[in-house]
Amino acid sequence: MAARPGWRLAGLTGAGWVATVAAVAGTGWLDHLLHQAGRADLSAFAVSSIPVVVAAVSAATVGAVLAVRRPRHPVGWLLLGLGLSQALHDLTYAYTRHGLVARPGSLPGAAYLAGLNNGLVVMWVACAGFVLLLTPTGSLPSPRWRWWARVAAAAAVLWLLGSVIDPAPLRPEYPGIASPLGVPALSGLVDALIAAALVVLVALVVGAVSLLLRFRRARGIERQQLRWLAWGAAVAAMALLTAVTALILQEDFELTTAALGVSAAVLPLSTGAAILRYRLYDLDRIISRTVAYGLLTVLLGGGYAVVVLGLGQLLGRESSLVVAAATLAVAGLFQPARRRIQQAVDRRFNRRRHDAGLTIAAFGARLRDQVDLTTLTGELMAVVDQTMQPTRSSLWLRPRALAAPSARASLAPVDLTRYRALSFDCYGTLIDWEAGIAAVLGPWSRTVGLDLDDERLLEAYAGHEAAVEREQPAARYPEVLATAFRRTGEALGRTVDDAWARRLGGSVPDWPAFGDSPGALASLAAHYQLLVVSNVHRDGFAASNRRLRGRFAAVITAEDVGAYKPAPNHFQALLGTVEDLGIAPGELLHVAQSLFHDHVPARRAGLATVWVNRRHDRPGWGATPEPSEGWSYGLEVRSLGELAAAADAAFE
Repeated sequence: MAARPGWRLAGLTGAGWVATVAAVAGTGWLDHLLHQAGRADLSAFAVSSIPVVVAAVSAATVGAVLAVRRPRHPVGWLLLGLGLSQALHDLTYAYTRHGLVARPGSLPGAAYLAGLNNGLVVMWVACAGFVLLLTPTGSLPSPRWRWWARVAAAAAVLWLLGSVIDPAPLRPEYPGIASPLGVPALSGLVDALIAAALVVLVALVVGAVSLLLRFRRARGIERQQLRWLAWGAAVAAMALLTAVTALILQEDFELTTAALGVSAAVLPLSTGAAILRYRLYDLDRIISRTVAYGLLTVLLGGGYAVVVLGLGQLLGRESSLVVAAATLAVAGLFQPARRRIQQAVDRRFNRRRHDAGLTIAAFGARLRDQVDLTTLTGELMAVVDQTMQPTRSSLWLRPRALAAPSARASLAPVDLTRYRALSFDCYGTLIDWEAGIAAVLGPWSRTVGLDLDDERLLEAYAGHEAAVEREQPAARYPEVLATAFRRTGEALGRTVDDAWARRLGGSVPDWPAFGDSPGALASLAAHYQLLVVSNVHRDGFAASNRRLRGRFAAVITAEDVGAYKPAPNHFQALLGTVEDLGIAPGELLHVAQSLFHDHVPARRAGLATVWVNRRHDRPGWGATPEPSEGWSYGLEVRSLGELAAAADAAFE
């Protein structure tokens, strides 16, 4: 029986980690042999090498865990490669120095590894540069970075190959030692190799710059991931400062080495925590607790000293009453001081916790007075989304007969800055499909002698289109429109001839866009990636998009997925698409008018939604069927322009 892919993956990452540890151990053994040979000056390891060893093992360990947990994320493999290449560099260095210099000929194949040793110097730096470039999403900051990634990768490969075929890899120290893999004709390409190495070093700086650029525009989960990296960099910088200070002021090499080890180990650990999203939103808590208890310690320690010194002047410093009084005073002040300090620190360093407390308190006050279940459902989901920030959330209620949606328009407290992408229903949300359908149904009804206004015609039509879509999921949308029109005519006691049916089926390109749609889409595109999920055929949407002038990262139509909403196919494809774009489901907000077609299946998929209540000034459901189960949404707006204005205000 073939091994399962999971076991093969675990075996591969485990082999990489074991190879890293074995290389470190092998380097130590070779260093011991160099000491015995009287050439301790050629040792790969010294006290100053401890931080490098710690960094290699830390990077390989974190990389192995990431590669197993997130095998499609390249940073895990890069960290594993970083640790392994650094460990192999040390191993090949000690091996070649012992086998070629200290005791020539004592170790087989040493001459073949001399050039590889030089190549590995730059390889681990190249891995580090790509770790910075691809963290935390696993993809480049934007497609415009592809050329630089190719240049950096080509430079690293050029350096490695050039080092392997270098005819004199140990020059200038040992120019007489030649490599059997060397190509003398290429000995003049030293300048090209130096240029390649410089490109790799520049790539390390460029990677750090890319993280800063990511942080400036990141929102939601990605921003929190980058904050973990920033925290790790801050700890590493403090450890590095401690090391330099200890070395300059006290010449304390043990403290310096320990501090450098901490500095080298913390960055891979913080990278792993960010990518795995381990306790992702606890960073604010860690910072606030550290600051709060630090201030509390200083305050109570100072208070204790003041009490002891003050009472000591009156009762004598040897009096036990002084110590008892100081202890009681500190104990009595501890809880009140801790609460006040924590509140002050939360307002500054843990604003999310502070705001969440205010949000929950405000919701509790509204809960006592609110009796409308629909309103409470939306507000409850919004409060959960803002305070807990789950990847997915859903609320299940006992099914009941649902009335028409309310005409209320409210902005629930949703943090629009945490989302990176918006997905839109098109027809009914961006395109006025009711006006487009009524433009055909109205003239037909008058032709056949029906005295019905547009609203009644749309309500008569709505159920038939949904039924056709359910029965014929593979039919193209023009066919669905024509068949639904014929069924509507039959239900009203009239005949719809082929000409009228074809007229409605071919009318999609003529349906008007809502007046606010083009401008709102342009405004929202400044903050989010935009996607479309629509019950239409590809040609129909292409014609409509000429009116919208939208720039969409992806368009998912019924023709693409072979089904019509509210079937789950659209949202399954949507989740796969945003994953390919490097966007988590919790960073996607679905925007739609139809509760039946969009909000119900979006809730099943675990997506947060915005209800664009285009019918806020009209009763009834219009061309949309009444939903047969409960729905929820995090935000209600009357127009897309209102959503764009709210997003602009949130990002200011």
